Amino acid sequence: MGGVIIFSLFMLFMSSLLMLFSGDLMMYWMLLEISTLCLVPLFFGGGGLSGLLSYLVVSSLSSILIMVGLVFSDVYLLFVFGLCVKFGLFPFIYWVYNVLVYSGSWLVCWVISILSKISLVYLVFFLWDTGLGLVSFLAVLSLLVVGLNFWVSSLNWYYVWCHMMISSSVIMFVLGLIISMDLYIVLLVVYFVWGSGVIYYLSSVNMTVFGYVLWLLAVPLSISLYYKIYTCYLLCSSLYLLFFWFIYSFLEQYYLIKWVISNKISKFCFLLIV
Repeated sequence: MGGVIIFSLFMLFMSSLLMLFSGDLMMYWMLLEISTLCLVPLFFGGGGLSGLLSYLVVSSLSSILIMVGLVFSDVYLLFVFGLCVKFGLFPFIYWVYNVLVYSGSWLVCWVISILSKISLVYLVFFLWDTGLGLVSFLAVLSLLVVGLNFWVSSLNWYYVWCHMMISSSVIMFVLGLIISMDLYIVLLVVYFVWGSGVIYYLSSVNMTVFGYVLWLLAVPLSISLYYKIYTCYLLCSSLYLLFFWFIYSFLEQYYLIKWVISNKISKFCFLLIV
């Protein structure tokens, strides 16, 4: 099984890189479907077959919408909705929870949350300014819903990561429509480092306070703070999106600070007293 997983990861890396340099939409379509199929074996490692079913349905639906929207200009809006499904914008948020939470595998979470974002860069720049108003409106709704979900449905760390990943995906989708390619690539690199670090930390057995502060809390010298500051800098061209990003970040950070105080620091202080 280990060999199959390694081969699947290798094929995922190769197909993602080839998609960036494919000049033909049909070739891109084929590579996108190959990457979808290569992810299937990873679900068996965590035993989350219900998550696999949801992933296959959503991937097939979004791929069809994207291709139809690109081929037939009269229904170009389908291309926009296909990307909204891929990125998990409102009202297509909850498939992300169904897939990641029920996959039971942090490796699956990393591939879908981090690696798959590379392949979507090629598609985002097909939009340019097209559909910016609609996408921005859906992004605002997504940020509000995900921010509230921190307080009503954070049952485990898979849910917490889903909240954080969806909000980042939403912002990355919108920024792909309004910033230059070089700035977008830097954002991808920062997101790759931060997201990979968060998933590695959440998947570890020993979750130290230092790791929690470094990857999750937006405090000085933390990776999370650098990621959020850079995102805010890029969002300065859209002040109302920046405002709702602040609201989401406040809800997220308040929850994370409250959790670490009640579950880590208070227990540590109790041990010192005893």
